[in-house]
Amino acid sequence: MDKERDINITLGLSQDDPNTKITLIRQSMARYPKHLENITQEFLHAGTPEAMRALDLLANFRAELNFWCRDNCKGVYKIEECFESQGMRVYFAVPQDQLEFEKHKDTVTPPETPDFISSQYQS
Repeated sequence: MDKERDINITLGLSQDDPNTKITLIRQSMARYPKHLENITQEFLHAGTPEAMRALDLLANFRAELNFWCRDNCKGVYKIEECFESQGMRVYFAVPQDQLEFEKHKDTVTPPETPDFISSQYQS
């Protein structure tokens, strides 16, 4: 068992079909590119042109992860929407997808899930 990567999140498949549930059981954290490392929440909320540019770059990074997962994952995945300074969390329903993701993407060991993230998945 790899406790940093093991999770248990059950979500409705979609708003149109909330009764169909999926369970995400593994996670990984994609490392931000060098130009996005060490960004803080305060900086992102500053509203400066530099902060707006960083937000655009974060959105592009998330989109790149989504394209990779869409094209390579066998099962369901979810990219976390909450900002974390270490990187971007990606959750997987299939353990092999998480292993492949870490083979092809620059990742870091996910830190303990912050309360503001884990609380959104508690029922």
